[in-house]
Amino acid sequence: MENGRACHRADRDVEASLLPLDAHVAAATGAPTSLSWTGAVTAFDGLSGLGVVEAASGERFAFHCTSLVDGSRHIDAGRTVSFRLRPGHLGRFEAVNLGTVDEVAGEVSAAKFGRRE
Repeated sequence: MENGRACHRADRDVEASLLPLDAHVAAATGAPTSLSWTGAVTAFDGLSGLGVVEAASGERFAFHCTSLVDGSRHIDAGRTVSFRLRPGHLGRFEAVNLGTVDEVAGEVSAAKFGRRE
């Protein structure tokens, strides 16, 4: 900072990235770009609401019970789930929008045909 103002160097061109969030996630994790991931819940603590999901690629991501799609705030370890990633605390990615593969498929088919189940 110079004179209490942010310093910008004219000799350096700085541009904001225009990639969508999923592309940033893919670049940071080295995984292929996709909107949803699949994996299995490896651990879940009902008291704290914290859990861990392991993606099919072997990467592990933390999640909180408020990220469950069905609103139940509990999920059993070993369940196969579909999820998305978002930037979390300390520069780590966390899993959000977790739903069992059957629940997610049911929502898609209901939305496709314009009805609720």
